[in-house]
Amino acid sequence: MGQAGMFSAGRGGTIHASVADMHIGATIALGRQRLTLADGGAVLPARAQCWLWSCWLDFWREVWRLKRDTGFDLYVELVGDIWEGYHHRSVQVTSLVESDQFKQAYEIVEGLVQMADMTFFVKGTSAHDGQLSWRSEILAEALARVYPGKIARDRGTGQWSFWELEMETQGVILNFQHHGSLGRLPWTVANLAHRTAVEIELKALRQGREPPHLAFRGDRHVYANTGDNHRVQVIHLPCWGVKNEYAQRYFPNHLPDIGGVITLCQGGRYEVIPRRYCPQPAPRWQPE
Repeated sequence: MGQAGMFSAGRGGTIHASVADMHIGATIALGRQRLTLADGGAVLPARAQCWLWSCWLDFWREVWRLKRDTGFDLYVELVGDIWEGYHHRSVQVTSLVESDQFKQAYEIVEGLVQMADMTFFVKGTSAHDGQLSWRSEILAEALARVYPGKIARDRGTGQWSFWELEMETQGVILNFQHHGSLGRLPWTVANLAHRTAVEIELKALRQGREPPHLAFRGDRHVYANTGDNHRVQVIHLPCWGVKNEYAQRYFPNHLPDIGGVITLCQGGRYEVIPRRYCPQPAPRWQPE
């Protein structure tokens, strides 16, 4: 793994900015400061959403500074569950109208497409992304029409979103899928990621391919990293939402990891830079 000082600005390289589980359209996840609804009304963000938005801007400012200072190409990977959709009769959505959520997702992702040299969409869960991940597909296709040449297309299926995205840049092979497995306890959280690392390696060898150096996964809302314990390094991406009703009831002592991961690649070397933000607790109640 490379160190920051080993990268040479202006000599070719790539920056990968990888985020997952944005859940745009949920009342406890990423959202702009004001959402105008289809009937002309408006939804203002919750306090947690204001904090999430400040973290989002902080993350992408760092990405932009790296791109500016190194001159490297910037690839953005959106690794599933970009917007919330409507599922399980949830009341924690900003609007039940799909077009309201689509517009908000489009506005947020458009800024990333404008900044990046190439943007990649990875399919998410059917609960949030719809059957066959139609939400990611229509969002990617809509942006591809406005920004031709800036949205990657799956050469196997012809679609604008990937079930599995594998690429090689600067001699580094990176693999992206949304679904992954992690333990449920803080001290066992990475155990299943180690299993995934071995599974990915064996799959590649069976196919006669070189295993990826890095494999990114989403879905679990928790950051985990197997490090250099295996030939494949598995990295579970943080999310962009605080605890919803389900998590409050069934995982009351757990905290989601908020943030994303930046990876620098040049000449076969790479450096993984996680950026995490911790939700702050509400003030303790005290008598007047």
